[in-house]
Amino acid sequence: MEFGLPLPDRLAQDRGAERQRKKEQTLAEKAQYDETGIDPVQLRAEITEAYRRSDSAEAFQAALKEKGYVLSTGDRRAYVVVDRFGKVHSLARQIEGVRTRDLNKKLLSIEQQVAGVDEAKAGIRQRDAAAKLRIDQRVARGMAERSAKLSALHRARRQKLDVRAQELATIHAAERM
Repeated sequence: MEFGLPLPDRLAQDRGAERQRKKEQTLAEKAQYDETGIDPVQLRAEITEAYRRSDSAEAFQAALKEKGYVLSTGDRRAYVVVDRFGKVHSLARQIEGVRTRDLNKKLLSIEQQVAGVDEAKAGIRQRDAAAKLRIDQRVARGMAERSAKLSALHRARRQKLDVRAQELATIHAAERM
């Protein structure tokens, strides 16, 4: 009881560690999972593992890139992660046991190098377009090779048929005489 006034029940109980923000799956994360197929639990595990094994901000950014994520600055949050589908995830919510203050302190050295969300999404779209172009070229090259083989096979079969037709024409002409 402080100042002679009773505290409400929830404030009277000191919840300590329980007071920390819980990182349970939100409805927005569930919607993103349904849309992209990226499991929020797996996403958290990958990002947390990348954070734990990196000793500097540059190493952390490289580890995220290796896993297919782009570190960027958010509109409402200091740092966010953009996945390969262009969906934005709050970085502080994805790393288990790390406070936002500590995360910001670690990433302070690369703050100027980190692109915004729109730039990250544009980079992902450009990367996907380049990958699609490479796949299309590979498919076109494979189709051209198959078409060339098929044309060669048809020429060989047509040549046999033309030889047989010539033989029959010669036989028919001989029989007519």
